[in-house]
Amino acid sequence: MTKILTGLSAALMALTLSFGAHAQAEPDAARLSVATEIARVASTEADYRQALDSTMPVVRQMFAASVPGATTEQLDEVVVVMTDILMSTYDDVLAAMANSYAQRFTEAELVELRDFYRTELGQKMISEMPEIMQEMASLGEQLGEAAVSREMARIQAVFAEPAAEDGPADE
Repeated sequence: MTKILTGLSAALMALTLSFGAHAQAEPDAARLSVATEIARVASTEADYRQALDSTMPVVRQMFAASVPGATTEQLDEVVVVMTDILMSTYDDVLAAMANSYAQRFTEAELVELRDFYRTELGQKMISEMPEIMQEMASLGEQLGEAAVSREMARIQAVFAEPAAEDGPADE
């Protein structure tokens, strides 16, 4: 069950990190410019590192489960390597975030958002957001684990059904 929950957590993390990365129509340059300002103000590189650092225990567990015999030193090193790899995507994540904002808001709305983030309240919102998101991630994980535990019989029932005639999914 731990492997299922760890895999689920990893899948949710991947979905979260890729949110907004699927572009629709290309937004105009003015909207994209303001949206980029917002993305840079709302998500600093330090915030991005903090978010990655909070997910690395799950990544470490995944490697520990999938690489039998891995030493503590190897697991520690893979966390460093994974963090470096993912930190290298910071600019890409900002660009995806800006593109997502630019697709969803008008230029006037983006200017209002940018101006809000420049206010004292906006700055407080930015400074509090990482802790809020960490609390929500922890709560989401707890709620997800509780829901999966509560509904494990339904999950197990899926695998108890006879396999389709086309054979296992791994073929």
